[in-house]
Amino acid sequence: IKNKTEFQTISIGSFEFKNVHEPIEVFALANEGFPVPKRSMIQGKLKSNFQKRNVLVAFSIILFVVSVLFAYKFFSFNNNTAEDVDKSIAVLPFENLSKDPEQEYFSNGITEDILNHLVKIADLRVKSRTSTLQYKGKQPSIIQVGEDLGVANIVEGSVRRVGDKVRIVVQLIDAKTDVHLWSETYDRDFKDILELQSEIAIKIANALEARLTATEKKNIQKEVSQDVTAYDYFLRARELTNKTFFEKQDFEKALLLVNQAIQLDATLAPAYALKGKIWYALADFGIMQKTWQDSALYFSAKAISLDPSLPDGYLIQGQVNRTLSNRRESKTAFQNAYERAPNNPDVSRLYGRLLLRERDERGADLVLKSIENQYSLKDPEYYLAFNNAYYFIGDFITREKLLKKAKSLDPGSSKSYLALSFLYLDMGQYGKGIYELEQVEKLNPGFFWVGGNLAWHHYYNNDLEKAAKYWSRYRELEATFEDSTQSTGYQHRLGMVYAKMDRKKEADALFAEDLKRSSEKISGKSGVGVGNYREGAYYSLAVDNAYFGNNVLAVQCLDSALKYEFYWLDGYDKDPMFASLKDREDFKKVIKKLDDYKAFMKRAYSNALNRMEASKELKNSLK
Repeated sequence: IKNKTEFQTISIGSFEFKNVHEPIEVFALANEGFPVPKRSMIQGKLKSNFQKRNVLVAFSIILFVVSVLFAYKFFSFNNNTAEDVDKSIAVLPFENLSKDPEQEYFSNGITEDILNHLVKIADLRVKSRTSTLQYKGKQPSIIQVGEDLGVANIVEGSVRRVGDKVRIVVQLIDAKTDVHLWSETYDRDFKDILELQSEIAIKIANALEARLTATEKKNIQKEVSQDVTAYDYFLRARELTNKTFFEKQDFEKALLLVNQAIQLDATLAPAYALKGKIWYALADFGIMQKTWQDSALYFSAKAISLDPSLPDGYLIQGQVNRTLSNRRESKTAFQNAYERAPNNPDVSRLYGRLLLRERDERGADLVLKSIENQYSLKDPEYYLAFNNAYYFIGDFITREKLLKKAKSLDPGSSKSYLALSFLYLDMGQYGKGIYELEQVEKLNPGFFWVGGNLAWHHYYNNDLEKAAKYWSRYRELEATFEDSTQSTGYQHRLGMVYAKMDRKKEADALFAEDLKRSSEKISGKSGVGVGNYREGAYYSLAVDNAYFGNNVLAVQCLDSALKYEFYWLDGYDKDPMFASLKDREDFKKVIKKLDDYKAFMKRAYSNALNRMEASKELKNSLK
């Protein structure tokens, strides 16, 4: 048939072409005996139908996959997937059931070591020991504790030690329902206590369905010591260093105890790390720099060589090198500590600060994370720590609310009064600042660091006599130093007041003395000094040179201070000693660098606070 204008249906094999309205040419196929359309038309129709069928097949597959996932999620296979489990957890202080109150250090030690194992697991969000200390000796509601700490799970327990026998009872509780998820009673010999702590930590992680890597499990199961008596001495020493306020004799006693631990077990890595920590802490008491520096670095390195999985040794190395302005070494050490204990708040805070110094905004998130993990909404330290974040933002109103909240929670602590005095100094409200510092003096008579702050308030309040009185206190503290080359850095501030009081000869002598000491700090001939970083010496040199009229050198020293990351935001352009530098272009360039850093820090903390889940809860608590 030729030129037929319409075919209602054409069938070729399994394909049908319906309602064909165009002329087609039909060929008789000798082997088939039925008419077919043109080759070009067949190819076009076949292609079209193949495409349609492929789309239908793909669509069917997608529907199938979605249906399976839907069924998996909501109906059948596993309603408790790892992603559904809230893995936030707090370990309450274990109760000491021994009749001997002297065993308190032991129950505290067991709690802390279980906690130290848990913070090695990246998949858990672990509240720190500090956040749970408020519940020591109390029997709080589990549901209330969960709300206070913002966690879904609570571990509580008790320890009874009689001679060489120890009974430990541990319970993992759902903080939302007060339902026990897991519990166990362990009756062990004292010599088995170290292995038991690892076992408990792993069982808790398993109960919470936490992802536990092979490395994390190995680090947790690593045996701390073969000698439990050595471990006992270590616990006693560590308890002394955990105090909120401590004196030099606390560290000296702790040093004797940790030495006894090492004598009994020369492989006890945590003891060496603790010894490094003690020597670093003794730096604030005027110990010879070479002594504390070499000792802290040696014993932290020894701890790392014995147990590379332990974060403590790296943490000490990072802090020591930060004090000495060894930035590369400090960064490496803090990175190593963070890799081993990402949930440790001290590690998160220090590593976060390092990232911020390198202009990495992630540092602000880590600092805020450390606050959330370390403190609760009922802990004054929570508000004191957030005050530091809002300091960089420049929000005076929120800072005052935070600090007043901290003071209301613990009126007997001097920390909130001291922090409020710094705020009022920034705000220029010197009368208020002086009042807060007077309260600190009543709570902690003779507390040295109050003096410098009181001196600044009186200086700006134009009471030079009192400013000189308080800055003169540095002589009393320095007289107690074993290292006579170390200083508090207050000589040039007393000189600043004397210069304003027309006591030029005395001022000249003080500035000359500070110039010499600061130069020796930079060259390494003298100790860094109490509460100082080495880069702070460059700033002191700038003050000294500005006083003597060496303005070019003063600006160069300020630039060096910034280069070595000495960011004193209340100094530089605000320092009265730099009035003669204000119009210099080189000074303006230095200030521009500082302003850029301020802007970065404001942005970093503003963004981090917006990202932080608890920011709304924090703000609500201040209403």
